[in-house]
Amino acid sequence: MTTTAYQIPLITLFLACASLASCVATEAVPETGRRRPQLQYSEAQMAELGAQAFKETIANYEVITGTPEAELVQKAAERIAAASGKNYDWEFKLLDAPQTINAFCLPGGKIAVFSGILPIADGEAGLAVVLGHEVAHATLQHGNERISQPRYKSIIGAPVGLVTDIWGSIAPNSRRAVMDGLGLGVIVGKALPYTQAHESEADEIGLQYMQAAGYDLEEAPKFWRRMEAAAPGGKSDSLSTHPDAEKRADRLEELIEDMKGAGTR
Repeated sequence: MTTTAYQIPLITLFLACASLASCVATEAVPETGRRRPQLQYSEAQMAELGAQAFKETIANYEVITGTPEAELVQKAAERIAAASGKNYDWEFKLLDAPQTINAFCLPGGKIAVFSGILPIADGEAGLAVVLGHEVAHATLQHGNERISQPRYKSIIGAPVGLVTDIWGSIAPNSRRAVMDGLGLGVIVGKALPYTQAHESEADEIGLQYMQAAGYDLEEAPKFWRRMEAAAPGGKSDSLSTHPDAEKRADRLEELIEDMKGAGTR
C-alpha cells in the first residue's frame, strides 16, 4: 500500500501521543472507577496540609458556637462524616460570614460552613446536601489529585516532607494557590478549584453519604434549585468547571431514581 504524503505526519503524531500517554501513570477512583493521574501524596501528608490550610483560613473569621445553627451544623456534619466511613480527625466549624455562600471540607476532615449558606440550606437536610458534597471531595482525594499536578510541585516540593516546617516558608500568594487546590473554592462564585468531573463525582458520592446517614435524598435537587433562585438575577454563574445549578438538580434527580431502582431490585 502506498503511503500518501499527508498520512506520515498523522501517523507520527498518533505514535507520539500514544507514547506520551503511556508515560503518565493512572489509577482508578475506587468509588466510581474514573481514571485519574496517580496521586503523589499520602493521605497522611494531605491531612497535614489540610490542617495547616484550615487553621490559616478560620483565623480570618469569627467561629460561631453555642447557637442552634452551630449545633445543627455539628449534627449534620457528624452524621455525614460517619456515613463516609473515613476515620479522619474530623473538625467542624460554623464561620460568621453572612455574605459568603460557601462550605468546604479539606483533606483530613476539616469542615467549615459559612453562615451565608444557611438560608439556602434551609435546615438540616439541606446542610447534609452541602456537607455530603464537600466531604466527598475530601474522601475522593480531589485535592490530592489537583496538587499532584506539576505546577504545584514547584510550590510544595515533592515528595512532601514535614509540611508544618515548609508551610510558613511558602509565599502568601503561592500558599493561597495551594489552599485553593486543596478545596477552598466556593460553591457559587469565581474561585473554582475543582473540575466538572470532580463536581459531578462529589454530587454522586455525596448522595450516597446522605442516604447512608438517613437523609431525604429529594432535598438535594431542591437545594440546588434554591441556589439557582438565590443567585443574582435568579440565574447562577454557569462556569466551565461547575455544572449549571439547574442541570445539576436534573442530574441529581436521575441519580436518585437510579438509587431507588437499585434498592428495589
